[in-house]
Amino acid sequence: MKKIFFEGFIEEHKVNTQLAVQTYLNRKHRSEHPEGKFDKQMRWYPSEREKCECCEWIRQPSNRFPYSLLFHCRTMKHIANLYGITEKELKDGLKNELMTRRTGEWQKYDKTITEKSYLYYKSLIFKKKEFEKICRIYTV
Repeated sequence: MKKIFFEGFIEEHKVNTQLAVQTYLNRKHRSEHPEGKFDKQMRWYPSEREKCECCEWIRQPSNRFPYSLLFHCRTMKHIANLYGITEKELKDGLKNELMTRRTGEWQKYDKTITEKSYLYYKSLIFKKKEFEKICRIYTV
């Protein structure tokens, strides 16, 4: 009986980690926003479901810093607390997610970046050789 409970707990924990990773990526890319509302002076406050222990240590929104809690609600620390996992587990899940995405479009993107870096490096070498030629001409 205990073994079944433990296996269910592990599966639930994996699901929480995957949800946290998706939430973090969505919030990072601004396709999802934390739950909350703005007051009349355009200061943002999180909803009751969004509040965690970590939010207590963040400065309260003011006229000068109206989005302090909004920025905090997009951090890894907050999202890990929201889903009941540790920051390390969220980082590991994020690393696994990004490694699995390194196919298709990601490989094409990596290839173009590598080609651009190579071409830039070649241009630097060419410029250096041209510079050396010019220096030789003027020093002789």
